[in-house]
Amino acid sequence: MARRRAPPTDVSKIATPVELQRDGDFPLKVYSPRHSHPGRSKHFNLSVLEGTGELGHTIAREFLEFVSGYAEETADAYLIAVRSFFRSCVGQLRKEGAHLSSIGASRWKKFANLWFYDLQSDATVGDVTANTYLASNRLFFLHLQKRFLVPKFRWPPAIQGAVGRPRPPVSNVPAKAVQATQISSWSDADRLAWSELSRLNDLSSPTVVKQRNNIILEAVRRHAEQEVRKVWQLFCESRQLARNNTSFDFDDYCQTYEYYSNGVLKRRRGWRESLRFLPNFLVYVERKFGGVVPGKSDDPDFLKCAYALHSHDLRGRFHLEYEVLVPLLAIIFCERPKMNLASPLSMRTVDLSQASRDEHQARWTKKRANYRRLADDMPTGSELALSIDSTERITAAQALLVIGELSKPLRARAILGTEENLCLVKETLNGYAVGKPPSQPWICKKWADFRSESGLLSAFDFTLSQFRPTGAVTEFFETADIFKVADKLGQKDIRVTAKYIGILAADTLDAGDVRQVQDSLTIAVAKRSGRPLEQLGISPEREKHIRQTAYFSGFLGYNLSGTTQESEEKLGVLENILSGSKLIVIKTPEVAAEIIAFNNHIIENGKAIQGTAQYEEFWLPLLVSCAQIIKSMDASVIRDAENLLADRPINYGPVI
Repeated sequence: MARRRAPPTDVSKIATPVELQRDGDFPLKVYSPRHSHPGRSKHFNLSVLEGTGELGHTIAREFLEFVSGYAEETADAYLIAVRSFFRSCVGQLRKEGAHLSSIGASRWKKFANLWFYDLQSDATVGDVTANTYLASNRLFFLHLQKRFLVPKFRWPPAIQGAVGRPRPPVSNVPAKAVQATQISSWSDADRLAWSELSRLNDLSSPTVVKQRNNIILEAVRRHAEQEVRKVWQLFCESRQLARNNTSFDFDDYCQTYEYYSNGVLKRRRGWRESLRFLPNFLVYVERKFGGVVPGKSDDPDFLKCAYALHSHDLRGRFHLEYEVLVPLLAIIFCERPKMNLASPLSMRTVDLSQASRDEHQARWTKKRANYRRLADDMPTGSELALSIDSTERITAAQALLVIGELSKPLRARAILGTEENLCLVKETLNGYAVGKPPSQPWICKKWADFRSESGLLSAFDFTLSQFRPTGAVTEFFETADIFKVADKLGQKDIRVTAKYIGILAADTLDAGDVRQVQDSLTIAVAKRSGRPLEQLGISPEREKHIRQTAYFSGFLGYNLSGTTQESEEKLGVLENILSGSKLIVIKTPEVAAEIIAFNNHIIENGKAIQGTAQYEEFWLPLLVSCAQIIKSMDASVIRDAENLLADRPINYGPVI
């Protein structure tokens, strides 16, 4: 009998209700047809408006109309912002016994100002996030004003100069409090790693940062590889059991126990007995359902039997599931920081190919870079690494190949348009089992579950997105070359890389809260690399301005009375240091004294202009770089340099 293939599911053709509704039991949990699909209903929880009168209920319904044109992730972001605002004012209205309909423009304005002030005062909310909340509420209230539901009023101005900060590397993630009994349950490798991490606390040291990154990433890889090997062995074992099962005649079984009545599959008494034997069960699932355990509406009787007989032995045997996808992604991100969470999920089956005998090439689409296509050549590694007792590393290429292999059974059931996706997981839509691209929020939830069950990793709260900055800052500390960092991250615009790595480096070196990296660091690196500054977005006028600022401020000079030639020569000394391809250990006390004095000078005299473009575009990167160099010096060199400074202080010009 030929294998039965389930047709692809076109979710867009399944009817969904179109009129706005409110849940009868919870009138402010508003149902959204636009963001629901068969088998899963989406509601927006606006219970914060409870007790605000009929206008509150109207606003809840209008929110549904407002977000109807956005994707679910964007709509959820708007919901969080709007709830934040109403949460701050509804409590006061309840105390007064007032409704929203009684609020005038001046009161709305007062509420908005107080809410935004509290938001800025919250240390857990970044400036960029606060501005995003503000913009979201402005847009929603503009929608309400067009409906003549609320009066027009002026919102508070946005925070000026707010720039987002990338997530820190895993080295900077603080450890949770861990009980001794919990540590005793960990593996020997985890207990040893925990002991080493407890001694590495100086995050101002690049060496310590690198060591902490390596230890945590090694723990991630160790636990991820254990899980992947276990599931891969189970998957291969299932295929082997099914192939070697010659005692079970599938066709004869179907003729004996199955028949159709009015187009509905029926089974005769005794059909379960043969399926109690796992190899028979595996053959049946493979031949009858294409290797995918059916959904509730596919075959409810069989599904009930499957979980009654083999519930403890089903997961991981047939196809890709979130529980194994997460450790596979962790291996990929540990090794290839060029990829972010969306990269493997955007890949098609044709996007992973063998480039040479020992190398594969992966290609993917980066939506945030205007759908630019990226590629990465990666070593294939040895197939033996997937063996249960192997000590070889599972490479990123092997992890992608496993993802593709485990997704194969689901492609015949893929929702329309995703048949060629490299990565598919099982989903139940309208009661039927289908293959579906993974949900990023669900991946993040499963990642948290994976960490909590993985010994040492349960003590650190970090996301899959933090593997990328970890790779960036590690590369930066090893080479001090932002061009190499750009190559590692797959970034086309070196200015983006300069800002990205500068924030990470400054934060790691305890050099203050840096908002963005400046062009002066790019100039120093470009000089060493020979790349034209025009290609990096720095005009000749801009370069001249930066250099003039350095000269007139006595950059790397004992005073401002030196000749032009002398000042330019001294300026070149530090530029050469900053643009070196390796971190240089300063062994000359005289040079070390100048670096230390100049670093202290910027710290003490730059306070007055902190936050200005001039400070952030010129002085701050020098402060970061000097701090990095100082941290790399030997203790004896620092001692001799400080003795020189005590005898002969170095005076610099103003920090302007």
